[in-house]
Amino acid sequence: MHLLEEELARANLSKEVLKEQGHKSLLELVRTRAKAEEDEAQLKETIRGLREAMEGWKRGCQDIADSTEEQVNASTVETSFWKDRFFELAWLANQAPKDIPRSLRATEGMADFMKMPKEITSFIDKGQGRPALIRTGRLLQKRTRAPSHQYHTRDRTRHMEQAIDELEQ
Repeated sequence: MHLLEEELARANLSKEVLKEQGHKSLLELVRTRAKAEEDEAQLKETIRGLREAMEGWKRGCQDIADSTEEQVNASTVETSFWKDRFFELAWLANQAPKDIPRSLRATEGMADFMKMPKEITSFIDKGQGRPALIRTGRLLQKRTRAPSHQYHTRDRTRHMEQAIDELEQ
């Protein structure tokens, strides 16, 4: 009987140890689960924060792209504007040498050669001034030709601008 009591005591002790281990395991499991839930909540918060940051960066990049596109469009329009002004200026520069001989002839008729300085009379003089000036004007004209557009839109634009100016007057 003594043996049975010892075995029963060992069984009870073993049962007691197993219960205690079960409680400890259950307590450890609850702690682990609480920690896992806390970690999961923290990770979800981190993911949400990263998504918000990503959306902010996307919006910022899109704003930069839109702004760049607007600047390119504005620059294209401005380039076209200044290109037209350059062609107009080149055309005017080409017209200036053509007007010089005509102006000299008009000046020659109005000038009083007795009161005019010698340099001016020699410049206007038919033998020296005008042919040299005409040659210079032709050289300038050859050097400052405005490039013509392959579709001849510059001439059309100039004619339209002249027509508009005439209508406004």
